[in-house]
Amino acid sequence: EWSSRIKGKETRHLSIFGRISDIILLFIFGLIILKYLGVDITPLVASLGIGGLAVALALQETLSNFIAGLSIIGDKSIKVGDYVELENAELAGYVDDISWRTSRIKTMGGDYIIVPNTKLSQSITKDYNFGSPVTYAGATLFIGYKNDLEKVERITNKVALEVQNSVE
Repeated sequence: EWSSRIKGKETRHLSIFGRISDIILLFIFGLIILKYLGVDITPLVASLGIGGLAVALALQETLSNFIAGLSIIGDKSIKVGDYVELENAELAGYVDDISWRTSRIKTMGGDYIIVPNTKLSQSITKDYNFGSPVTYAGATLFIGYKNDLEKVERITNKVALEVQNSVE
């Protein structure tokens, strides 16, 4: 299931880049056509620059999340399907989606946590899948001195096999 979801998400992210480049190219071609038809495009370009500055100031946080999302997608440091842990283990789970403003992380309990892309890109992140498709989990056991160690080992191995067979 994860592999098919990963392929779909990568395709979707590539289409976002495609849409942005299409819009930029259409805008440039539109200006070229207007210039060819004899329309003075200088006031239009100047007003678009001033309007763009006003929009950029109004949408500063949204644009920073957007650029952080593009950065995460572009450098592929974190991918959909990776198991990540953010600073000091305050947040851990599988990356379910990286969108233009936020990233969605699914915890082991099945809950979804929405993280702004700027927080995800600025935090120290441990990616358990980076470089290796194997995910591991550790556990600390406290055993009394009077316990039978061979019995503890058998029970621990049995539980570990059950977890390994039941958890995706």
